[in-house]
Amino acid sequence: MFEKRQINTEQIYIWLSTIFLCSLLFGYAMSSISFVLLVLFGVVNGVRKRKVYKNIFYVFPVVYFFIGLFSLFWTNNETKTVESLSRHLPFLLFPLSFYFIPYYTKRIYVRIIKNFAYFLALFFIFLLINSLIRYLDSREVGEFFYHSLVSPFKDNAIYVSSFVMFTFLFGVEYFFSRKDKIILSILFLFLLFLSSKNIIITTLLILFLIASLRIVRQKELKKVFFLIPLLVIVGMSIYFLIPIRERFMSELTLNLDFILYGKDYYDYQWTGFQNRIFQNRIFFEMIADDNLPFYGLGLGASQDLLTGYYKHYNMYEDFWDYNFHNQYLQTYSEVGIVGLGIVFTMLFSSLYLFIKKSEYVYLIFFILFFILFFTESFLVRQKGIMFFCFIYCTIGRFSHTNYK
Repeated sequence: MFEKRQINTEQIYIWLSTIFLCSLLFGYAMSSISFVLLVLFGVVNGVRKRKVYKNIFYVFPVVYFFIGLFSLFWTNNETKTVESLSRHLPFLLFPLSFYFIPYYTKRIYVRIIKNFAYFLALFFIFLLINSLIRYLDSREVGEFFYHSLVSPFKDNAIYVSSFVMFTFLFGVEYFFSRKDKIILSILFLFLLFLSSKNIIITTLLILFLIASLRIVRQKELKKVFFLIPLLVIVGMSIYFLIPIRERFMSELTLNLDFILYGKDYYDYQWTGFQNRIFQNRIFFEMIADDNLPFYGLGLGASQDLLTGYYKHYNMYEDFWDYNFHNQYLQTYSEVGIVGLGIVFTMLFSSLYLFIKKSEYVYLIFFILFFILFFTESFLVRQKGIMFFCFIYCTIGRFSHTNYK
């Protein structure tokens, strides 16, 4: 009498995933709620269909979570380890929920990232308007760039840059319409205004590498031509836009001897690159001083020791809460050589799939995070963890589906 209505799980998955990605630009409450809804979607789907979609790609983040859990047995700060475990739950729950989500066609995953790209473009336009309003009051051109640009939502420019970079590079490979190209142009401008030196350089590197591989593999010479206007735009931005130029020029001065061998840094004017060199120095001093065991200090428990070294070298108090700004050092210091090995496994498994499947999304993921992890402790904050785990689990499906 009543016709049973078929639930369109594809559309539910698309919109839950889109909402989740968009929520990362806002407060932790929104991203946490959307994360829970997406996980519940996988659980409910598993209960309904009673089918597991096996994928060895998802084993590694689960193992990483359990290494962090086991670090409770040796952590030097149990409270911080428990807090960090709650932030690292996506390493466990995303892979487990994805085991119960069907392998949709590749078009579904492209649609999700495309939705996010359109939202990022609108988000950028809103931020520009907001920056203009602030500029009219302050007359500071810096309102349009870097952390100031995303300050209305208390975002970090580096994290937003990584979101924009992945979406832009993904779109270059998988978006085809004229409207999509306009959105990609807006995203590239967004990337420039965010002014992350590392992200801008990495973006150009990946674009050049993809274009070169296409020429070698498919003899598509025309694919390299889109790089020319991008290089011109970047060059003009660095030359004419003072905040972007200053971000690049500040790194040209490097007092390497003082950074490596100095004893007192209270009045020293650090640049981002110099600070990261110094943090590498501290890391190796920790090992030399037998303060850093090979099994780590416990998930989330390295900051106390790092702060102690900052104080030892009389660093200004604002630096005391700085992490390593290097995910590899951060991981080793907390979950040791085994945890670091799992991080490398997750990254290089993506490179392996690119070599095996020739899907450029794997290469984009690998290079982006491989380089980013050298300059940021990306998996310390909840936004970074959620974005990494979601993208990792999503691209894990590209090798099991077709574009239809």
